[in-house]
Amino acid sequence: MSNKKRVMSRGVYRVLKFFLIYYALLLALSCGALVYMAITQARPWYLGLAIALVYLLPPLTHRFMDSLYPQRQGATLIDPEEYNPWINSFRLQKIFTICPQLERLLFLAPGLYAAWLRLWGSKVGKNVYLLPGVEIVDRANVNFGDFVFIGNKTYISPHVVMTKNGKTYVYVKDVIIGKGTFIGAFCTLGPGTKIPPLQSIPAGSYFTLNSSEPDGSRKT
Repeated sequence: MSNKKRVMSRGVYRVLKFFLIYYALLLALSCGALVYMAITQARPWYLGLAIALVYLLPPLTHRFMDSLYPQRQGATLIDPEEYNPWINSFRLQKIFTICPQLERLLFLAPGLYAAWLRLWGSKVGKNVYLLPGVEIVDRANVNFGDFVFIGNKTYISPHVVMTKNGKTYVYVKDVIIGKGTFIGAFCTLGPGTKIPPLQSIPAGSYFTLNSSEPDGSRKT
């Protein structure tokens, strides 16, 4: 693959932007129509199609777009006239922000939520246990080692939006949790958090930008 940066023309982006803005709405309407047909036409496979559509189409769309215009780690300028991979990913995940119970249902089957994160492009090891109250904002930007435990109400955000000199930037960096680490309840993990293996993180701990220890302590 060429190392040259791929640039999307503004004309193409204007069309794509309109589609992405309404992606969650179009997905909801499509699923609603399939459920309606499943009930009124006695075709239960329509219901299965609706379920597949809502859970598979967003991550697969993300993977496809990321293969064309990869999301880079670090800070990027948010320009309304330019394509931004993070904004694209955020819009594809919007339906799960609006309807969080859709995501919570994946916790019913052991390992299903971890498999879904892998579908988005995250790296999740074996025997990773996440309680249903865990919230991951960017589902394609986490890296969990084997035997990781993440407690209830833990909030993981691999991005932060900031302003500088009147311009808005988004800083994106994967959250990495080492093998065998225990994360207590009500923790917050910011972008670039990197927790070494075999750690026990107390409940309520807060990791700021690029932290490897709670309360903002950083390893240089």
